[in-house]
This record gives sequence, structure tokens and C-alpha cells, in this order.
Amino acid sequence: MAVRGHSAAAGAVALSLFLAGCAGGTGAPAATTPAARTPASAPAADAPESPGAKAPDRPAAAPRELSRKTRQQVVDDLGYMAEGMGDEAPRFLRRGDAHMEACMIDGGTVTPEVGGRAELLMLVERLRRRGWTSDGEVVPGEEGVQATATAGDWTVLIGLGPVPEQIRAQAGANRGGLALSGWRETCGTS
Repeated sequence: MAVRGHSAAAGAVALSLFLAGCAGGTGAPAATTPAARTPASAPAADAPESPGAKAPDRPAAAPRELSRKTRQQVVDDLGYMAEGMGDEAPRFLRRGDAHMEACMIDGGTVTPEVGGRAELLMLVERLRRRGWTSDGEVVPGEEGVQATATAGDWTVLIGLGPVPEQIRAQAGANRGGLALSGWRETCGTS
């Protein structure tokens, strides 16, 4: 499953990073423990939720925070969005370059079933509850479906499709995959 990027190279990078992240490849996945997925923008008074709690019931990020989302807040939002999609939270690759690490995100996870339009729209709705916007357009492709969402100067691409042939052996009984790719508008600037 490839994710349409802001350039052809971004799509290829997202696919290769998804493959490495799901297969335990050379990229070191970011921490995806439940504590790491707790929304950074949630009020401190919120008590931790039980493991069986539904993801959409959490509070949304405050609108004033959107233009200043950090990479970690975006990772938290994507983790929230993906809860319940599979046995594992998405893995996000780390980059050696601090500037690129702060403004780009690539990751993914495998899912028991191949998601389609309905599942993708559910994921987009979860991001909307966190303050993200999307035109709701679902772009079908040979390898799945994808949509775009934005928050402040961040853009993310969310893709659902079958497990790529290259990692089927590592995917076990999982038939689908969730691929994520994101970048800040200011990523290419110094």
C-alpha cells in the first residue's frame, strides 16, 4: 500500500518506512506505549482511561494549540486516531536529523482486515475530534484508499489497504495495513 505524498518521492518514502516500521526494519520506531499515546493536549485533571475505553470519547485539542502542534502532539493524535485498528499502535520511524525529525512523520501498523472508505472516514472523523480539518475526500487507488487532514501547518496522509506483499510473512494473520505520512509546511526551511 502506498500513500500519495506531497511529491512522488514522499509516497515512496512513506511506503518504505511503513514496510520497515511494520517489519521491524532498520528504522527505530518511536515509543508507542499507552502512556506515550495519551494526548498531550488533554487537561492534566483527566484521569487515565481504562484499557477498554473507546478512542472517540476523549476531549479534542484546544483550537488555539493547532498552529503550534509539536511532532509529539501529532504522533499522539495519530495514535488516538488509530486506536482499535489493530493489535499494535502505529510505529513511527525516527530520523537522525533533528530538524527533519521535528517536522516529518512516517509510520504505520498492520490491521486484521483491509480497511476501505468507511473505515477511513471513521479515522478522519477521529482526527476532526482532535481539531484537525479534512475535506473528507477519499482517494481510491490500486493499493487502497487515502485521505488528507491538516492542523495548523501540519498535513497528514492516512492510507488503508492490503498488507504489502513484501511484509506478508511478518504480518501473520493481519490482512490490512494503515500507513501514515505527515509533514510541516515549514519542513524544508531552515
